[in-house]
Amino acid sequence: MATRPATTCLKEIANRITSALRPSDLVARVGGEEFAVVMPETDLDAGHRIAERLCSRIAGTLVEDVAVTVSIGAAVVHPEGELDSALRRADAALYEAKRAGRNRVMADGNGEPLHAIPDGAIMPTRLDVN
Repeated sequence: MATRPATTCLKEIANRITSALRPSDLVARVGGEEFAVVMPETDLDAGHRIAERLCSRIAGTLVEDVAVTVSIGAAVVHPEGELDSALRRADAALYEAKRAGRNRVMADGNGEPLHAIPDGAIMPTRLDVN
């Protein structure tokens, strides 16, 4: 069971995430301190820009006297691709963001130029509470 400060923190971060997205985007808590954001009809370049905006909106947020940051991994689901594969790639990008120092965005272009990817971006995010 989550403690009151943790619950307050998760609610505040969820509110900041949803306020930064479009009505067509979907936000879901996928476990612990991790959220997934699905952005239809968004290429990876745009998804990366949105993720950077989320990072800056969340960075340094004080919740119950605790500073919060967020690391974000982004990937793309192609029409012929599978959601599970994109989530695994986004998760790998997320862990790369954490290894690179946290409070940053890493995108998995799946070997393609970022500007050439025309499909919806999937961005699992994990909160880092300092």
